[in-house]
Amino acid sequence: MNGLALCAGGAGLELGLRLALGDAYRTIAYCEREASAVAVLVARIKDEALDDAPIWDDIKSFPA
Repeated sequence: MNGLALCAGGAGLELGLRLALGDAYRTIAYCEREASAVAVLVARIKDEALDDAPIWDDIKSFPA
């Protein structure tokens, strides 16, 4: 199952889904505009707690 994290914040929901579903869940993109939350996302991607996926800073520019 693929997921899209809109208004992701620190990606707590995605962390929970990954813990609950394991490899059956994968985040394919994050969308977050707050710089501090983006820093958390980058750190969690770097330490492999979150799936490696692009981070968009504006939902209006997201190519959906």
